Amino acid sequence: MTAPPDRWIFAATLVALLFGAGCLEAQARSFRVSRIPNGIAANCANCHVNPSGGGTRTAFGAAVNTAIGGTSANVAFWDATLAALDSDGDGVTNGAELLDPDGDGTPTSSVGATNPGNRPPVLTTNSLPTATMGVSYTFQATASDAETNGITYSKAGGPAWLSVSSSGALSGIPPLGSSGSIGVTLRVTDFGTSTRGYSLSSTTRNYTLTVISSYSGWQALTFTLPGEAVLAAPLADPDFDGLSNLLEYAVRLPARTVSAGGAFPTTVDGAGHLAMVFNVRDDDPKLSLVMEASDNPGFTAPTTISPTITDAIPGDGVFEYTFVDSTAPAQSAGRFVRIRAALLP
Repeated sequence: MTAPPDRWIFAATLVALLFGAGCLEAQARSFRVSRIPNGIAANCANCHVNPSGGGTRTAFGAAVNTAIGGTSANVAFWDATLAALDSDGDGVTNGAELLDPDGDGTPTSSVGATNPGNRPPVLTTNSLPTATMGVSYTFQATASDAETNGITYSKAGGPAWLSVSSSGALSGIPPLGSSGSIGVTLRVTDFGTSTRGYSLSSTTRNYTLTVISSYSGWQALTFTLPGEAVLAAPLADPDFDGLSNLLEYAVRLPARTVSAGGAFPTTVDGAGHLAMVFNVRDDDPKLSLVMEASDNPGFTAPTTISPTITDAIPGDGVFEYTFVDSTAPAQSAGRFVRIRAALLP
């Protein structure tokens, strides 16, 4: 006796549900899993971004689809060529991930297979903001994962003072002498949870972190604040060497140790004018130095002279400042010069 049409529909639906349980969506072919060595380890996630199957294919799934010519038939596709590819770009071939490196269809083990379709996560942070010596640095890195796995961050390279949390938060305080361009390498790794069938995968990206200097940061690293705020003042001279904190900061001298004379040597140039040539730190854009020249030691109504700045050796941390008092001959009686430092707004 022929069953009513509605019962046939019900039976067909039940069969479809039973046999499609491994990969639920219509585009997925659960029988493909059996064609992949150790394919059951990741199941439909080998070939589809959705671990339940169907929809967008992984890079490995795209390679499989090419190998079978897009057919829906249950045909063989695994071979040495497919095994030799690194479809997900994680540095390991498909065959090595599935424990069948030669692609003969016989895996060397059934334990430890990983997913050739799990693409490495991508760091979407393009650059790191500038850090300041002595000032707390914080920044949140970002990344994405094509298979929407959870991801974790770490530091693969960079200065000791910089920490990277598992959630991608960068933090630290650049110490004295840390200014300049510093290489930082971040790593991001997907969790590769076995419940989703993904294998652990990671990627790294190199960055350049620029560290500049500021007087406030130098103060914090040189003095104990706020207790030593008076000693840390720009015009204070805690080591009694005749040089203010700001001047010692400018020419990279220690603020708490007496500096030997000659930090600001005075010479006579070829035209017979008083001149000063010395090095000044190049990592603080707010630092400004001028020469003042006067006919009296009290510097009443002095002449202000701006420097000529050159960078003879790029990257050495200093600029060369040249000041020339061209308003009077060096032999003029009672000619006095001095250097004044200031911080621009």
